[in-house]
Amino acid sequence: MRYIVVYDITDDNLRTLTAETLKDYGLKRIQKSAFMGNLKKHILNSLLADLRRMVTVDSVLVFPLCDADFRNMVSVGVEFVEEENKDVEFF
Repeated sequence: MRYIVVYDITDDNLRTLTAETLKDYGLKRIQKSAFMGNLKKHILNSLLADLRRMVTVDSVLVFPLCDADFRNMVSVGVEFVEEENKDVEFF
């Protein structure tokens, strides 16, 4: 399943750590504080556990995004192009 993860984190170090963690899970940055990618359920659960340990004051939101809704996405400005549509395979 594809997910969008957005965060609002005030601490620079924690914000950087959060971004690096999302990248480590194979998510791609789509905005400064937004990532997107495909995750299998057990990988999502691992990511959520990691985020819950790291982020205790600020917030991270994780939204599932079905294929139909993704196809209806509207991009304004520079066109958004998804790099790959593969599940993350690690752990």
